[in-house]
Parts: sequence; C-alpha cells; structure tokens
Amino acid sequence: MLTLSPVFVEVIKSKAKSGKIYETFPVRESIRTPDGPRSRTVCNISGLPPQTRDLVAHSLKGLTLVSPLSASLHHALDYGGLAVLREAWT
Repeated sequence: MLTLSPVFVEVIKSKAKSGKIYETFPVRESIRTPDGPRSRTVCNISGLPPQTRDLVAHSLKGLTLVSPLSASLHHALDYGGLAVLREAWT
C-alpha cells in the first residue's frame, strides 16, 4: 500500500543585518523517522510570482482552485477541452 506524505509550503522569514526581512518558500514533505517527525525540502518556489506560490500552497492543502461551473466557453473551438475538464471534475 502506497502512503503519501503530507506536503506543504513553509514560509521562512529571516532578517539581515541591515534590517531587511527576506522570505523563502520551500515546499516541504513531512516524514516519520525513528527519531521522530522530520521534514525535508522537496523544492524551493521562492522565485515564483506570489500568485503562483499561493496557487501551489492552496492546491497542496487540497483546496479547489477553479469551480467547474465557473469555466466558460469563449470560442467554439474551446468546447472540446472544456467538455473534457467538466467531465473530469464531476
């Protein structure tokens, strides 16, 4: 049986000697070891735009990013892809 470890975005704030505050956003995975719970960095998303980082953090929490009912058709040629997405979401 495959068990997935919880993955989350951690916000780490550090203060430089100049007083400037820096933030990093590593994606972390929780793991259990004989010495107790630990976490390891899977990747760092600090270079991404803030909106993209928020999307990653929300999706890792299991939140729905787009309602299937809010998707709309703008061009007739888009209908095939929209139909597939709506069928997958429902």
